[in-house]
Amino acid sequence: MTLPWEKVESSGPSVVDNVVEGWILAPRYKQTIDWSRINEGYRREDVRRHLGGLPGIVGAKVTNDQNAASMKEFEDFCEENICVRHTDRTETPSEWTLDRPLDLSIPDTRLIKNLNVHKVYELNAVQRRVVPLIREGRSVIVEAPTGIGKTYAFLIPIVERVLAEQAAGNGRNASKPSPYVLVLSSTGRLATQSYNRCNLVLGMREDDRVQPIFEVKIDRLVADHKFTNTECDIAFATMGKLKQMIEDDSLCLDNLRTIIIDEADKMVDCSSFGMDVQWLFEKLKEEVRASLQTCFFSATYLKQQDGEVSQTGVMLNMLADREYSYVHCPRKSGYIKQFVIQIPRPDFSLTNNTWLRKMIEIRKLIDADLAEQNTRKEGPYKQTMIIFCEQVTRVAQVTMALRQMGYNFYPMSRQVLKDQQEIYLNDLAHLRIHGVVSTNVLARGIDVPSIKHTVVMEMSTDLDTYKHRIGRVGRDGSGGKATVFIDSISMTCPRTANTVEMLVDYLMESEEEVPEWLKKWYNERQEMLHEYESQSQRYF
Repeated sequence: MTLPWEKVESSGPSVVDNVVEGWILAPRYKQTIDWSRINEGYRREDVRRHLGGLPGIVGAKVTNDQNAASMKEFEDFCEENICVRHTDRTETPSEWTLDRPLDLSIPDTRLIKNLNVHKVYELNAVQRRVVPLIREGRSVIVEAPTGIGKTYAFLIPIVERVLAEQAAGNGRNASKPSPYVLVLSSTGRLATQSYNRCNLVLGMREDDRVQPIFEVKIDRLVADHKFTNTECDIAFATMGKLKQMIEDDSLCLDNLRTIIIDEADKMVDCSSFGMDVQWLFEKLKEEVRASLQTCFFSATYLKQQDGEVSQTGVMLNMLADREYSYVHCPRKSGYIKQFVIQIPRPDFSLTNNTWLRKMIEIRKLIDADLAEQNTRKEGPYKQTMIIFCEQVTRVAQVTMALRQMGYNFYPMSRQVLKDQQEIYLNDLAHLRIHGVVSTNVLARGIDVPSIKHTVVMEMSTDLDTYKHRIGRVGRDGSGGKATVFIDSISMTCPRTANTVEMLVDYLMESEEEVPEWLKKWYNERQEMLHEYESQSQRYF
């Protein structure tokens, strides 16, 4: 045998002949799986059965003396600073402000009993102003911080409205569902949450302490849920399913008295759901539109330069020439502590890229929370956390990395089954897991009392989204903390840099501490903008 280091005399170039052995045949398998005989819906059915056996989620309420003191301070602030304005009068009548105790403000004892079961013993400042306005049939625009209890502010009066309609004998001669009240939400999860909260108010749960109100029929108009074919007094709907029902002529809106638009800033925005809401309003009969009570609820609205709510064309059309009231409750500084962490510019080192730096900081935050609560990563847990990302793929990456490090986190995105998402939320509320990594599916309206820390891993290009994200903590004035990461790309890219600039303004407005490096960047940016404006005025 010739060895590699031995010299061999060359015999000329090698010649390669193409040899055709015939066509390559695909392998044949025996005993293959017959996919047509496999129940592919088993996973979905199993998840749904598991979800049906889980306890419900109750909103954040006072649980100890420390929270009670924090809640009292928060309530006193709201009471002193809340503002109510009317388009037809300068002063608010005394009967339009209720007393705090439920027995002095709600005449129906069944409602009082059901609310007491869920630790609601009195109305807060926002609820005491909004409930009587809706009772009077007035349209309202309500602007109040996230987690303050806006849901109860409209659930109580609309249940009373339905009971009053039934007591007055205002029957409905319709062969299909014809609700008195329509509650519109931006997502199916928000609609389901409001529906479940209304079930609690109506006492529709297995509990000897409640007193059910069987006269009021409610249902959901959301995807993957079969809507009732019988009577429905209050419908909780998303715009997509509602539009489908109207086009299929499966729903009658001739008896509609009140429409509640939750997360109104998004619902009336023409770049989101505004055109669909306008389409719905135009589908109503003229006599229904003339007497329709419209109520808008949100924590954030577009503002004019004078601070007034900038009403979109949809809001102007729905309010028309009718009188309405505007209720504004300012945000209390400090009850959500906000922190900013700088992610340094990456270099050519494999261990110093932005992704790894953020994961290192997230791990530090999680370990610090566990040490503060004197718990372990395996549990049991006293508080939970949400980590927000912008993309579905990033959610999967962060979740996988945390689980490989032994942290009990789960993903929340559109790629997760909706029923599975509800299971994760239930686990989060009952402290069976430590946290979730989520896209913006949890950014708005979700009320889970155990969440005390939100981490914004990737900054959105919309500051309102940031406000709603951090609003997942501090529910019912209980407080919490929020941490946001800012990397070099966010500070140099023009679009995200504008958001970071607005974030600094928001932090200063909230009387939060702004890091020195961020102050320096902000001041340099302001000087640059002023110089640019002066040059523009010079040339133009």
